[in-house]
Amino acid sequence: MSRFNVLTDSQAQQFIDSGYVVVEDCFDSHLARDWIDFAYDRLGCSPPTRPPGRSHACIHPLCPR
Repeated sequence: MSRFNVLTDSQAQQFIDSGYVVVEDCFDSHLARDWIDFAYDRLGCSPPTRPPGRSHACIHPLCPR
């Protein structure tokens, strides 16, 4: 039995080792998409797109309006 109320021992150890923990199915993905869209709109930004040949999207912290 885990000594943690929410995280498994493995998740807690990952957080200690890596500084983050992945929590699966924590909340509805549609709700997350709504909040992400709201945040980009409020910042006057568009969601980042992955440039050709790159494995991840690039985003500048100060989005142009």
